Amino acid sequence: MAKADVQKLIERMAMPAIAAPMFLVSNPALTLVCCSEGIMGSFPAHGTRSREEFQAWLDEMVDGIKRLEDAGAEPAPWAVNLVVHSSNPLYRSRKWVNFILLAISGVALAFGLAWLVWILGTLLYEGGHALARATLYYQMTPPPGGCT
Repeated sequence: MAKADVQKLIERMAMPAIAAPMFLVSNPALTLVCCSEGIMGSFPAHGTRSREEFQAWLDEMVDGIKRLEDAGAEPAPWAVNLVVHSSNPLYRSRKWVNFILLAISGVALAFGLAWLVWILGTLLYEGGHALARATLYYQMTPPPGGCT
């Protein structure tokens, strides 16, 4: 993030403080209260148990910030704490899925490159033989009944 962007975030806050995202405590309501008081509010993404609930929290935050702005307030920015540490079981399972998909794509890449090499090799080999018989392409053919 550029220094100017950080400065813009700080200017929107009453004091340079962040309400820490506390598991099972922080939620959109607490985050909105923090933002309305000029402190950057935050909540942990893993506080929700499904994608739908997480999306509902994000929608609630967007609506809440809009309501604060419509009321004439200048709310502080807000943040979501995304946990991507290896101790997170979702991270480990997704890491395995990514590894498997990457391996499959590597095999597909090797297969595709092998075919490409085969095609180019055949093209050069056959093209070389064709160029060796190039006289066929620029010799004049005798007229009908001319040469027997």
